[in-house]
Amino acid sequence: GAPLARLPFPVFDMAVDGVGRLWATTGGGPLLQLDAATGALVAQHGEGLTQALAVQPGSGLLYVSSGDGIEVFDPATRGFRHFTDLRGGSLAFDPDGRLWGALWPERTDVVRFDDRGRVDLRLAFADGAVDSIAFGAAGSRLAGLLFVSHNSSIPVGGPLAPSELTMVDLLTLRRVAVATGGTRGDVVRTTADGRVLLSQSDQVDVLSPITAPRVTFTNPA
Repeated sequence: GAPLARLPFPVFDMAVDGVGRLWATTGGGPLLQLDAATGALVAQHGEGLTQALAVQPGSGLLYVSSGDGIEVFDPATRGFRHFTDLRGGSLAFDPDGRLWGALWPERTDVVRFDDRGRVDLRLAFADGAVDSIAFGAAGSRLAGLLFVSHNSSIPVGGPLAPSELTMVDLLTLRRVAVATGGTRGDVVRTTADGRVLLSQSDQVDVLSPITAPRVTFTNPA
């Protein structure tokens, strides 16, 4: 179908804040505020903002990756402040309101930040580049889980290796590949009704937890 909007910037990531404003990063340009209904450009802020952003629950502050690390944007003052020198390829807040990030350009480590920008290494993936992270929505069947997407890779002297989607138990940090054979597992998102959306090279895949069938009626009675 027709696109929602055509913009003068490439779009790398998007997020809707608590009051319905749509924000987008541009891969090195400004942070964009878009009209959530039409996709039209409302305002642009700053420069050098790269690929990832996440909205802090409660405060509405935007944590945005940049060429210098991660910045915090306040929509009320329209100002930025520096948070950390570590660069993030994907950012997300966990159910307790703590910021997690997949580090970039190394793309092998997933870390958790404290309020001062100090990091705690939570996951390391030696065999697959991390592209995106997403937490299961609170109250859904995916609560307490973290999903990590990986890009396909080319081993030295070998063929293209398919990507996978990793599911992590937040309590134990145990992990399992819940989907394999992907092409490019770029952006992963979860929904309030317990689904996982994963973008690939030319499609978006949908994964849902397996549940027992519900009998609505029988015939004969």
